[in-house]
Amino acid sequence: MDGFLKERYPAAALERAQRYAALIPGAPSDPRARRAQGDGWALIGDAAGFVDPLTREGIYYAMLSGDLLAEALIAGKPDLYSEAWARHCARELSWAAAHGDRFFDSRFIERMVSLCAASPAIARVLSDLIAGRQDYRSLKRRLLLLTPRVGAHLLGRFAGSSLRRFRDS
Repeated sequence: MDGFLKERYPAAALERAQRYAALIPGAPSDPRARRAQGDGWALIGDAAGFVDPLTREGIYYAMLSGDLLAEALIAGKPDLYSEAWARHCARELSWAAAHGDRFFDSRFIERMVSLCAASPAIARVLSDLIAGRQDYRSLKRRLLLLTPRVGAHLLGRFAGSSLRRFRDS
């Protein structure tokens, strides 16, 4: 972000700017404990607390919960919504909530951001995770399968930059 801003704004403007961050809603520690439906009402998306506890991403879950509620209403069985939600997402989001302490370690985040910047393959995996195309249960396996490709890519980048420095010296 700092690099992006430095490219577009004069240094004086950045020095005067105040840094701030908005709070992002989190999911309950156990997504199954959240009541998202009652007699004549139902909640979807952020209103229901359907937010990934690790990435804080909610668009995918908002769209999915909207679809699940619509399907239940079209079927004339609105009570099926909560069951469908639990079947599709409760296990995944519960796993994520249980692993938040590791994920929010600043060293982990810095390493992950660096890996994404250095490896298009890792960036694709995390993009899939945020978009809901990659579940947490198979994430580790997918990342491990990428290890040889990522390692070769990083070695190639390192070797290329070392050769350039050697030539320039």
